[in-house]
Amino acid sequence: MRSAAFLVTCAIILTLIMSCHSSPSPRVLAMKRDAADSVVNGMKDKEQLDSLVKEAEKSGDYMLEMRSLQKRGRLWRDENRFMKAIACHNRELELARKLGDTIATVQALNNIGTNFRRMGVLDEAVDYHYRALHLGDLFSRRNDKTAMKNRVVSLNGIGNISLTLGDTETADSMFRAALKERRHSEATSDRPSTTQI
Repeated sequence: MRSAAFLVTCAIILTLIMSCHSSPSPRVLAMKRDAADSVVNGMKDKEQLDSLVKEAEKSGDYMLEMRSLQKRGRLWRDENRFMKAIACHNRELELARKLGDTIATVQALNNIGTNFRRMGVLDEAVDYHYRALHLGDLFSRRNDKTAMKNRVVSLNGIGNISLTLGDTETADSMFRAALKERRHSEATSDRPSTTQI
């Protein structure tokens, strides 16, 4: 009887430990994003990229699928095929959240916001850019170069929408904040790294 209780207790503890796993660190996620991007950037045409998306989905490689969809969505946007771009970026957003990747989540929100802005659906666009800005502000590593770049994209998106709506005061405020962030990012990247690997 005592050994059965011990086994049940061990099973419960093991279940709790497995269910309490933490998300990968921002540094690990950044390395995985970089590795996936090197594969994605090697794709020569849209057909290769579409095949990569399917292959990544089939194999369950969420990071590679997410980064492939990001690029594919941007290509659709460049062709003014905004609904296809939004579909890609919505899946990108879903995968970023599954991976617990704040940087990628902010990028996906900004991508969706940019698509809506270019379509002229400004209320949706500004909502996505503000969501990206807010989430980015909650990120623990705000001095991360990519996090700072994401913040600049969010601020510029909100600034462009405000300018389109004739709200020059908000637009000016957003553009000034974006410029300040960009300068801070450039100054930060000019310093020698003190991080040990």
